[in-house]
Amino acid sequence: MKKRGLACLLAALLLVTAFAGCSPQEQQTQANNGEKIKISFWLNWNNVDMKELIEEVYNKENPDNIEVEVRVVSSKYEDMINMAFLSNEAPDVFVSQNSGFAKNHVKAGHIADITSYVDEEYKNSFIDGAFRDNINVFDGKIYGLPNAIFTRKMLYNADLFREAGLDPDDPPSSWVEIKEAAEKITAIGNGEIYGLSLPIGDAGALRTCAIESPGLKSYGLINGWNPVEGKYEFEKYAPTLKLLREMYQENTLFPSSATLKQDQELVYFTAGKIGMCMMPSGKAQTMGISDDLKYDFDMRSTDLPCYEGEPEYYNSLEAVSAFLLSSTCENKDAAMKFMKWMQTPECMGELMKRGGDMGFSKEIYNQEEYISDAPAAELFLPDDSYEFFPPQPGGLTIEGDKPETVYANILLSDIDIDAAMADLTQRHTQALEKSIADGVNELEDYVYETNPMKIQ
Repeated sequence: MKKRGLACLLAALLLVTAFAGCSPQEQQTQANNGEKIKISFWLNWNNVDMKELIEEVYNKENPDNIEVEVRVVSSKYEDMINMAFLSNEAPDVFVSQNSGFAKNHVKAGHIADITSYVDEEYKNSFIDGAFRDNINVFDGKIYGLPNAIFTRKMLYNADLFREAGLDPDDPPSSWVEIKEAAEKITAIGNGEIYGLSLPIGDAGALRTCAIESPGLKSYGLINGWNPVEGKYEFEKYAPTLKLLREMYQENTLFPSSATLKQDQELVYFTAGKIGMCMMPSGKAQTMGISDDLKYDFDMRSTDLPCYEGEPEYYNSLEAVSAFLLSSTCENKDAAMKFMKWMQTPECMGELMKRGGDMGFSKEIYNQEEYISDAPAAELFLPDDSYEFFPPQPGGLTIEGDKPETVYANILLSDIDIDAAMADLTQRHTQALEKSIADGVNELEDYVYETNPMKIQ
């Protein structure tokens, strides 16, 4: 009897220990020892490493009997999410694509308020910027946990710089300087090596890396949006587009740029055929490792350029995505346990070590032990010149061609650049006005006294 009494006491102590530090909502799943608790999770990109960690680590090792079923929806993601809610088949956890995406689903009642799961101690375990208005915080309530942070850099071949008489320790910092450097590299390339490549065949990459990210450095615009004036100003991209079109027409660009995808661009760059290219940090995980991306030259990185002169605005830390909990989820406590696990060193830290983007947790962000040993990983690390850019109006229905399509068409034709930019401004302005009238956006959410990206 004494042994049985002792065993019962130990069991009770174990239960108390298991519940320590858990919110009331989370205690229920910890006590569940019945059938597997199934949680569905939709990703909008084919993150093989994350899928593997969830299936091989979390599903097999979590103590709460939770099994996460991962589905990758890489095509028409937003449409698929909308259809899933309409048909009552929404995933329990899903990823937002941008601030407008999250805001629309909050207004529709699709996303659960998770404020009660995020106490001050948990919030303080993240770096500043993890919980931001109109990203994962709406009307003072938390609706999502942060996804990863990524950066964009200009990569360059220092060996080609030396051959062309350029100083690899003083790389170009503006498009005007890049044009001059590209011309010199192309001149020594004998038709086999070119100074610069642009992924015109991958219009989204062209937009973010070559047009709009550098546009931030010169004009403080975020995807055409002026956060101080509270209006779209695509016209300010015109000088950059004119310069890039000149480079294309003068054959300074890599000759396949018209159809070039970013992954193909990286293959040519690592083969030593291109002097400079713009890349996001997510590409670091395969550079120097995959057979077709091994390189044997002095590869370096520098900040994305402004248009000319010195940059007036910070480089951008990009993180407009979040992990969201569906309001229809039947096991919210279990789903939150999974969402919190994704923020840990076991998940986000491991992804970073494999060359993925950085997590927001203070345990992980820019910590040496989680920096990937992939050869190119350190080339993308941020420094003090990086800031989170503020959200711009989202959820807009833009009539006509998207900006990336317009940019690509400009580079490949003689259409009037000024008129095309004015048209983009007009169409975005009309879409914003309609979204405000429909109650989707409120202008004051996206207007600031001073641009938070302005270098002080």
